Amino acid sequence: LPEKIYTISMIAVSLLVVGAGISKMTNTIADLQRVNVEAKDTRRKLSQVLRASGADADLSARILRFGMHLFRRKSSLSLEGSVMGLLSKALASELILNQRSRYIAEHPLLEMIRDEFSDVYLQLCGAFVAHIFADSDVIFREDTVAECMHLTVRGDYVLETSAAGICRLPPEESRSTGSMTKSESFDLGNNAKCIRFSGLWWLCEIALFTNIVHKNSLRTNSFADAFTLTGDDFAACVGRSPRCITKVYHYATEFVSRLAGMPAMFAHLQDSAEQNLHYDFEAIPRSVSRRLCDKLDEGKNNSQISRDLDSPLTAPADIDSFMERVVNGECTDVEDLLAEMPQVFGELHPTSGIYEGLKMDAERKRSMAAMTSITWIIQGKYEPFTMSQVPRNRLSKVLFEEMQRLVLWAGVTKKMFRAILVFLAIRGIGKAPPFLQAMQRDC
Repeated sequence: LPEKIYTISMIAVSLLVVGAGISKMTNTIADLQRVNVEAKDTRRKLSQVLRASGADADLSARILRFGMHLFRRKSSLSLEGSVMGLLSKALASELILNQRSRYIAEHPLLEMIRDEFSDVYLQLCGAFVAHIFADSDVIFREDTVAECMHLTVRGDYVLETSAAGICRLPPEESRSTGSMTKSESFDLGNNAKCIRFSGLWWLCEIALFTNIVHKNSLRTNSFADAFTLTGDDFAACVGRSPRCITKVYHYATEFVSRLAGMPAMFAHLQDSAEQNLHYDFEAIPRSVSRRLCDKLDEGKNNSQISRDLDSPLTAPADIDSFMERVVNGECTDVEDLLAEMPQVFGELHPTSGIYEGLKMDAERKRSMAAMTSITWIIQGKYEPFTMSQVPRNRLSKVLFEEMQRLVLWAGVTKKMFRAILVFLAIRGIGKAPPFLQAMQRDC
């Protein structure tokens, strides 16, 4: 009896295992059939359009080949809208990051952003636009405006120029770490040059930072996949982080100046190996971008904002006491006011404030003059307000009284007055070059 029970149990378990295997095989076959049905349906629709348009056999064959290639490749580069709609925005961004990061992070600048500014990098991966090209498609032409950076992923490409000696791609080892990258040069005659390459390359990086015209033409030599990133999209992504803006700004400044023949503080990059090569801006060697990023990491860029510019802190009770005495008209002596303001507003301190750290004593004095002037207006003190003015150009008392009525009409409260003083105390800091470089411009 036990042997029979064991045998029956084994048969039952075997049936379950076989059933599960058959179920998986059935599902897999159904998926394959569904894909084949979709492919056949796509091919049928393309054939109908081609017959209706009267396309010749050669054109029809090329369109059908590319259509079926696009059908197979599209899902690997980007998700369909119906699938994306099932995911949250955060999950969709992480999925795109996982799909594209192995290509995008090959660039040293983007690799640095990935390591230091993960949120910015997440947005950057989504900002890249995927493209699938057919054979002999022209991606950009010579003498046209460079609108974006190109990152080739798969396929064969041809970079051509009509000017001798301009189109010379860097050595393979300086362009990509992947083994799939290869290139070869051809002389087309009549001073024209041609470089055929494949794999992972980035072209026209400078389009992210400035407006420039292509000196070469790029076309595909097979079915090919690539990504593009425009300067506007790049700026929108890095604009999310002031620190990232600062690093990208310094990278772009030195990158552009190097291409313009002004190596600035990166003059040491002109090593003997690179002096013998002329790199067109379409294809900058990886070593240049890598060394620029390494230089930024060393922290030797003197134009960056120092972290040691903290101003002395003032106790909230002392600030409240000062504001109370000013509003009540108890602090009227000019010398006392000028001596007390830097103690309350640490930015104005003559020896340890941020203005002194930035060597902007003139701006510090302007801020103090503005703060004392608004104080006299709030207190209604005409004599202190005009005592430093030349008699013949002195503000009349009538105009001063109009200013007083404006203050009364605005209903300036103690909190508003305090906010005005804080604004006047710090507004001059924004004129410092490091802060101007760190803040995003409104283009």
